Amino acid sequence: MKTYCKPAEINIESLDFIKEQVHLCFTGKRSKRRFQNLLVSTGKITRAELREEIRNCTCNKSLTAIDAVAEQAHADILARSVSFEPVRQFQLRENGKLRNICEESPWQQIFEYIAKGALDPLFRAKLLPIQYGSLPGKGQIAGKR
Repeated sequence: MKTYCKPAEINIESLDFIKEQVHLCFTGKRSKRRFQNLLVSTGKITRAELREEIRNCTCNKSLTAIDAVAEQAHADILARSVSFEPVRQFQLRENGKLRNICEESPWQQIFEYIAKGALDPLFRAKLLPIQYGSLPGKGQIAGKR
């Protein structure tokens, strides 16, 4: 773990790293109601402005609001005071089937993106099929193929 998760490459307390991960989290999710509520709660954008930006496919004020969310996540990480709402569980009837659905808060999803981004070097080194040295049943012959 120490070999692949080096703070020199990835600093989870860096505001730039957190902003990058938060922007990735918001990609394609601006139109979801819970994510919109999070953006509006920053005070950087109103709901009407957000609807207008989604309709016009622009993101001027949205980017400012997303940066404010990243700054709040950064402050929570530095203060070591990260907390989430409970996971919401409900049943959904879809095509005659009853499905059990769990929905995480947007805040929890943001922190999952941050954690995944921090662990990416480890995942790339240890979990992908191109790593042959540490996987049982794989060896030099499989690597050569």
